[in-house]
Amino acid sequence: MSKPERPNPSQSVALTRPPASAEHLIPVVGAGIARGNELATGPAQVQVAETVEQVMLTCRHDDPLQADDVRYQDLTRGRGDRSAEKLLWRLQRKQAGISEHLLFASHRGAGKTTELHRLTQSLEARYASLYIEANVAMDSHRIEIEDVLLILARRIEQWLRERGTPIDAGLLKQVESWFFEAIGTTSWGKDWSVDVASGLKVEAGLPLLAKLLASITSLIKVESKHREEVKAVFKKFPGTLLESVNALLDAAKDILAKENQELLIIIDNLDRYDPEVIDKLLLGNGDRIRALRCNLILTPPISLIYQPHSEPLSSYFPCQVMNTVRLRRPEQPYPAFDGSGRDVLLDALRLRINLSTLMPDSAVQDRLVMASGGGIRELLSLLSDACFYAAESNRFSLDAIEKAIQERKALMRDTINAEGLAPTLARIARDKQLFEEPKCRRVLYLRYVFKYNGDGWYDIHPLIAELPEFQRAFQQLSLVT
Repeated sequence: MSKPERPNPSQSVALTRPPASAEHLIPVVGAGIARGNELATGPAQVQVAETVEQVMLTCRHDDPLQADDVRYQDLTRGRGDRSAEKLLWRLQRKQAGISEHLLFASHRGAGKTTELHRLTQSLEARYASLYIEANVAMDSHRIEIEDVLLILARRIEQWLRERGTPIDAGLLKQVESWFFEAIGTTSWGKDWSVDVASGLKVEAGLPLLAKLLASITSLIKVESKHREEVKAVFKKFPGTLLESVNALLDAAKDILAKENQELLIIIDNLDRYDPEVIDKLLLGNGDRIRALRCNLILTPPISLIYQPHSEPLSSYFPCQVMNTVRLRRPEQPYPAFDGSGRDVLLDALRLRINLSTLMPDSAVQDRLVMASGGGIRELLSLLSDACFYAAESNRFSLDAIEKAIQERKALMRDTINAEGLAPTLARIARDKQLFEEPKCRRVLYLRYVFKYNGDGWYDIHPLIAELPEFQRAFQQLSLVT
């Protein structure tokens, strides 16, 4: 890295978090603890739930699976695409020394994070992977390129130090010098520097840059009187900020080269943000992100792929899209089944619960699968919600499943009515395609509309078809046309 620039306006980018712990990936209830692939509840270890209470452990819908989790079910047959396989193939065959910046998109809850965990395991011979949850590492509602660059700088230094291959102290000192000079113009930075001079911020064995980056990223993660002041400083010097991050990335590249590996950074959960926020991040700063000297996978909201906000993301980044599991053909009624979708979702359930004892009735199974719309998270979420009603009998009856479904429909109905979404949903249900209207992006974001394989058709979540507001809107649309 060249001598640090004096703060001088001119140009600005992406993020991090250490690999999620087993406790995060497989949370436990009560006194349960996670051990490898098994879930412990007291003295008994559970892999496949035999009771309704154990279902709450094995079917945690918000928790992606570890790469080697025995509950993993390959849904490729039902999705009809090979997006994760294509991503793997591209990274395995890319030219050494050339950085790939890729997008991997799906509807939230389709199993994308689980596939990313498996991807990193498959690539571990060639790549050292750094996994980051954007909404955990940064502000969970609003992020800008400065947030991403700063958290990336922090995590790279921390990750290399904690794995026992720290960045050279001389380089850290250079980067540190510029950061101190930049924040020294702010009231927060002046206070921080005074604390350093008095020894309050000094911590034995921890580089001062690490302490500074931790303080900055913590500051800009939440609303405060100093947040905008500090971020404004970094917005003035985007070129130097990017150069500083790339200097750390270059150091990581040199360190990993000695192990015959490359760095792969995964920035997950970008699809949790408002699509407009991510549009500004990825398209407004696409050149800066592509200037990062590392391999990078980003996970944007699916709505920006299907209905771009400003311009297509594919104009900046290669993209793989993972479809929702298809349960029927577009011309069939919503309760119908066609193809392998139903079977692969039931196979996924069998890896988590004893289906033959807890849900032996095929009519109950069919109602649950249909109500999921093909989404694995929806399937597990509905089943978890039904546990309350099934606990007494220790069996999932149609009544228990139906009560959970009615609660879900009530939530959907409130949102649809409050935002006036019924006409948009009716038109999509009729045409099986999106159209030029901002509400199309909204219903995609809410998972009220899915895209399925085959000819690439869209349809509403099947539970919406049961709502009277949707039915009236659909009838009115039929009268008009």
